[in-house]
Amino acid sequence: MNYQELFAQKLYKEAITELQIEIKSYPNDEKRSLLAVCWFILGNFEEAFRVVQEIENLTNRDYIILAMIHEQSKNWEEMTRVLRESVRINQSGYIYYYLAVAERQGRNLLNVDAASKEMMQSYLRRSIEFEDCPVESYLLLVDLYDFNHLENKIDTLNKAFQKYPDNPIVRFELASILIHFQGENERAITILTPLVGTENFDQKARWYIFEALVNQKEYSDADKYLDSIEINNKDGYISIKSDLLFRQGNFGDWLALSAENIDQNSFEPIVKYYFKKAYVNIYNNNLQQAINDFVSGAELLIGIVDYIYSWIDISINGEHYLYKEFDVIEDVCETLVLLKDENELLTQQSIGLLIYTIQRYFYEDRQNELLAFFPDLSESPLLFSAKLLGYPPNLCYELTQEIIDKDIIQAIHYYLKYAIWKCESDEYLLNNFSNTIYINQSEIRNGILEYIDSINEIALSELRKCQNPEIIIKVFVPFYNAVWRNLLFKKGLFYIVAEISKKIVDASNKTQGLFDYAYSLNSLSNRDEAEAIYLILIDQQPDNSAAINNLGVISDKL
Repeated sequence: MNYQELFAQKLYKEAITELQIEIKSYPNDEKRSLLAVCWFILGNFEEAFRVVQEIENLTNRDYIILAMIHEQSKNWEEMTRVLRESVRINQSGYIYYYLAVAERQGRNLLNVDAASKEMMQSYLRRSIEFEDCPVESYLLLVDLYDFNHLENKIDTLNKAFQKYPDNPIVRFELASILIHFQGENERAITILTPLVGTENFDQKARWYIFEALVNQKEYSDADKYLDSIEINNKDGYISIKSDLLFRQGNFGDWLALSAENIDQNSFEPIVKYYFKKAYVNIYNNNLQQAINDFVSGAELLIGIVDYIYSWIDISINGEHYLYKEFDVIEDVCETLVLLKDENELLTQQSIGLLIYTIQRYFYEDRQNELLAFFPDLSESPLLFSAKLLGYPPNLCYELTQEIIDKDIIQAIHYYLKYAIWKCESDEYLLNNFSNTIYINQSEIRNGILEYIDSINEIALSELRKCQNPEIIIKVFVPFYNAVWRNLLFKKGLFYIVAEISKKIVDASNKTQGLFDYAYSLNSLSNRDEAEAIYLILIDQQPDNSAAINNLGVISDKL
């Protein structure tokens, strides 16, 4: 076979051998150009570059090979220079496409600056004017348009589909926008159907068609399609199956499937389960039971930082897709807002949970619309709902964050209530308290000392009630070290220091708090007891120079 036949059959190594023989006998630019292409395809960019350098009259293909070689080495300036030289000789769709690639400089599109994006768009618009425009020009141009320019995306994809009707990526990109943003589900199904049954694109096409059928509320057909899709994660498949039952109003089967497969260790499915039960009971006019279900679900939301998403993440052949569940939380909350004046139905607790869920779950505009139904809402929704709910400890973390810059004393009160309930300290909030009270963690800010009595009242009250050594060590010791200690020492309130440190010493089996306990006892003239405590501390820490010095001072006075 000659080199042209070998090249056509993609036997590039063999074609190189034949071309090298031919070039020795009958050299010309066409043979050198094809030889450079073969070397490039095989990944030998250095040899491809050397061959191109021997070509006397470069064609667009030669310039593109040069540009692609520079792209591999990320030499963007040289890539641009070569392509612009090509444009002066002969313009083409490929040349303008690679000019856009050079302007991108290998960056993620999110990191491309506005000027570069505009330049890329300009090159790509020129590219699609040419007959030899690659499909990549259309696809990259689509990616450069944000969703504020949806019409431009659709227009570009329609043009790409006319020129490259058999390209599966074009079909998927166009169908995706038609399904998710345009509501043209029937057209999307028509575009995707030829890809069903193909080796590489069958499953993806089936998934998009399934989504289109759901949008058209053809749930029975969608259910059948779902069974033909090889979904890798079982939980995702069952969640979607369950949702289809719910959408069809088949509440009995939905309830059975949901109850059978609910994950008791994951709060999100349980929350959704209760809200859907509430929706079903509203649908059946069982309002009191609906409110009970709502309360059960909403109580689980309190103090949970995770957002309740209506999206199910599934994997198909290694690719991830999102399925949007029938979202009932909004419907349930809107219905309960309309029932808020039905005093025999909605208690203070359920109203508090309703306000909490609205401020937690809804976007700002819709949130404001719903909260407008509560004219007596004189403070923030979070504070108002907390008051109605009796300030539950699992809500106190959110409360602390909301008011820490406005009321440090109340923030400390909420924080301790939360930390005691959780039996753990929170370093982030402790740092915030410390930064509010101290400068450089030592110097007390002006005006803070006047708060010490209030802090003592709150913290001592909680500490005196606490009989759990674990809470004392995990909650009160970090709070004492970060917030409380320096204030007490600055004010000389050693009788309080003695009380606190005695609690810490006892809770830790005399491994923590010894220095402050001894120091405060000595300050209160209990020198004998202070000496005994210092001796215990020095026995544990023989190199503690401060304890040794203080013990020496006490001994001299005795």
